[in-house]
Amino acid sequence: MDLIDFVGLALELEAALGRKVDLVNSATMKPRIRERIVTAVGMRNILTHAYHDEDPALLWRTVQNRLSSLREAVLDLLDKVASSPGS
Repeated sequence: MDLIDFVGLALELEAALGRKVDLVNSATMKPRIRERIVTAVGMRNILTHAYHDEDPALLWRTVQNRLSSLREAVLDLLDKVASSPGS
């Protein structure tokens, strides 16, 4: 992803979320957060690029068991960013 795409993504996310976001490189994330995001991105890639090979049971288990924890982690990060000085 080049700089223009990176900035465009940040602007798109800010518009969708209605708040300021900071994008980071995965190497700078806390391991727990990085693991959850990598899992979500992996699932997105499977659904987007290999939809004919998807396992409906795996998808449903992921929705039931992982989606809410990922959402909570992202919202927690957004709250921390919003409450940090300079935001």
